[in-house]
Amino acid sequence: MKRFIVSLLVIASLTFAPVAVADSGWSRTLAGTWITTDCATWWEEVDGTHAYDCTEFDKSAMSLRIGEGARPRVEMVDSFASACRKAGLPSRFVGVGYGEFTDPDDVNVTIWVTLTDMRCGSEPFGDEPYQFGLWQARSDNPAFDSLWDDQDGNGWGYTWFRGM
Repeated sequence: MKRFIVSLLVIASLTFAPVAVADSGWSRTLAGTWITTDCATWWEEVDGTHAYDCTEFDKSAMSLRIGEGARPRVEMVDSFASACRKAGLPSRFVGVGYGEFTDPDDVNVTIWVTLTDMRCGSEPFGDEPYQFGLWQARSDNPAFDSLWDDQDGNGWGYTWFRGM
C-alpha cells in the first residue's frame, strides 16, 4: 500500500510540475512595468525605427506589470479598450493572470502570459482565459530593453518598452 501511495505521489508531482523552469535572469529582467500605445508596430526595424499603423487602433495607453518568480503575477491595463466599448461596457480594461517562462532554447517566446480575470471597469469580460506570448529583445542597457507581442503572427504587433 505504501508503494502504491508513493507511486501516486511521484506520478502526481511529474504530472503537475511546471511546464518550464524559470530562468532567473528572465524573471529579474522581465519584472517591472512595461508600456505601449494601442497601435500596431512592424516587428523589424527599418532605417533604425519601427513602422507603425494606427488606422485600426484607438491609440490608448497600455501597461503590463510583470512580477518576479517562476510563475509571476501579470496585470495588463488598457486605458481605453475598444473591445470593451463595443460590448457596451466601461472602456478601461484590466486583465490579471500569470506568466510561464518558456524553454530557454525557444528563441520565439520568452514568456507566455495567461490572463484569467478580465474586466471592463468592474464588469467581467470574456469567457475563457486569454493567452499571448512575449519575446524579449535585450540591449546593452536594460533601460532600452523591449518586449515584442504579435498575437496573430502576421508581423504586426506591440512593442512594449520599460516604464519608468
